[in-house]
Amino acid sequence: MGQLALGFRSLLIKAAVFFIMASLLAWALGGTLWPRAQTHELPHIQHNGATWFWRISIGGSPKEHLRCQLMVQKPGERPHPFDERLWSDVANPVELNGALYYGGCLIDGTPGGNWRIEKMKDLSPAQVFPLPDRLALDQQMARISHALPVQSPEEIQSQRPIVLDPKIGTADTH
Repeated sequence: MGQLALGFRSLLIKAAVFFIMASLLAWALGGTLWPRAQTHELPHIQHNGATWFWRISIGGSPKEHLRCQLMVQKPGERPHPFDERLWSDVANPVELNGALYYGGCLIDGTPGGNWRIEKMKDLSPAQVFPLPDRLALDQQMARISHALPVQSPEEIQSQRPIVLDPKIGTADTH
């Protein structure tokens, strides 16, 4: 029985040395033994005395892919999520006339995505503008940044051919 105990002790020592060496090698190469999400912050915007921005993270556990979360940072505090919702694709927030506009594709299991723009004023519940896709998100956020109103889904769909092919909207004189 003494031989068996010595064998297990030797195995544990070798395993501990292996994990220590593997950890040191991973650290020296700038990584880790266990995957963790890599994060990046998109450009910040000021609204109601706080800083707002999207924090994008990718990786981590195999089930978690790209996800975005709207973050808020009040003066003297650490950034924290505005809410617990996750987004798969986003556009930079826009501040206009005391309102904050932000949008993207909300991760909620909706087939084709739940594309939307939300308008928040004074931290009141957001007004939601549903959108058909990413093209509409970019188009409507550009409209907001030029102080134009968000269009309805019907208006967006009726203008889609002109957006995709501008020649359609011009009259041919030949």
